[in-house]
Amino acid sequence: MIDTLKKLHFHVTAQALLFLILGLVMVFSPDSVTAFLVRLVAVVILLMGAFVLLGGLTTGSAFSSLSGGLLAMIGLWAFSRPNTVAAFLPAIFGVVMLYHGVQDIGLALESKGYRASSWGGMIVIGIISVILGLVCIFGAFGVLKLVTRVIGIMIIADAIGDMILVRRTNQASRDIVDGEVVSEEDIGE
Repeated sequence: MIDTLKKLHFHVTAQALLFLILGLVMVFSPDSVTAFLVRLVAVVILLMGAFVLLGGLTTGSAFSSLSGGLLAMIGLWAFSRPNTVAAFLPAIFGVVMLYHGVQDIGLALESKGYRASSWGGMIVIGIISVILGLVCIFGAFGVLKLVTRVIGIMIIADAIGDMILVRRTNQASRDIVDGEVVSEEDIGE
């Protein structure tokens, strides 16, 4: 059992160290992590496009050839401009939040017309959504860096927690093993 526990501790510690490194990279170099992930997805899109294009060419399907070529071009473009592609994500969420915020403000004003008592709080929620949406749209790169850094901090915290857990488990297992060494013969003498 102790050998199994030691192996488990080694694997958990190794994973924790890798997560710690990943978290540090995400905190101190969020652009490189984002670019890597976008490029990884771009390669998948490029390969999908190539397979669809080849399938279209071999079967004589103009639609498959065209869509495969388009997918391949999108993959190439995304690979060559990862930061531009990554900036679209927060902007898309920003547009959705902006829309919902305006919708919330409209509903709050409608509630005011019906003499609802909570319309003021509803307007505040709508304004916050509009502001956050605008931040996502106009500060897309900053939002992306912030999100990457926050995830990095969470990964670092997880890694540190794992290392503490392994250390405490090792100590507890040593205490139990040390406690089991005592036998009746040792007490009687």
